[in-house]
Amino acid sequence: MELLTTRDLAEFSAAEQRVYRLLCDGLWHTADRIRLEAGGSEGLRRLRALRAHGFTIEKRLSSVGHRMFEYRLLLPGSQQRLF
Repeated sequence: MELLTTRDLAEFSAAEQRVYRLLCDGLWHTADRIRLEAGGSEGLRRLRALRAHGFTIEKRLSSVGHRMFEYRLLLPGSQQRLF
């Protein structure tokens, strides 16, 4: 994936920007936390939107409960956090 510019990221919706800011720490986040950050049930759709922009989103089964998932964003080493 090429390095994104501030202009590229400015084209994200407000909800995509909030989810990106949450996930760009590289830590695992629950689906509930992502939904909360996105402002409702749209959270997981924002993950798909970030994937469509070329980001890699990992998913794993949560250790907290079965059928619960956690997600994290992988940033290329050269990618800078622009928000």
